[in-house]
Formats: sequence, C-alpha cells, structure tokens
Amino acid sequence: MASNSCQPENVFSSSTCDIQFCPDCKMVHVNMGAITIRMTEQHFATYAIDISKALFHMRQREIHQADMRVMM
Repeated sequence: MASNSCQPENVFSSSTCDIQFCPDCKMVHVNMGAITIRMTEQHFATYAIDISKALFHMRQREIHQADMRVMM
C-alpha cells in the first residue's frame, strides 16, 4: 500500500498509461486514467508477461478467423 512518503518516479509514459516505481514502498504504480493499480515489482513482471500472452492469443484468434472467412 502507498505510504505517506510514497513518491513514485516515472518509468514509462504513453497516451494510455503511466508506469511509476516508488523506491519507498517498493511498488509499481500503473495509472490508466482514473484507475491506479499498485503491485510488487515481481507481480508487475508476471502481469506484463500475461498481458503479452493474452495479446498474442487474441492476434492468433483474429488471424484464424480471417483465414476461415477467406476459405468460405
């Protein structure tokens, strides 16, 4: 949980999110508009892998569906 002295430092910014790390609370803060998710660095690393895998599977599904439409 964020402490009173929590001062996250920007790690990455884009048009959809800001990712920060706080050396005080040792948490990664993922800010997406009005939503902020705080997690440990290890949890963030695992989450990033899971998101990448999900995106890959979604793209594979899109390719498969497009191939099926062409075959019809």
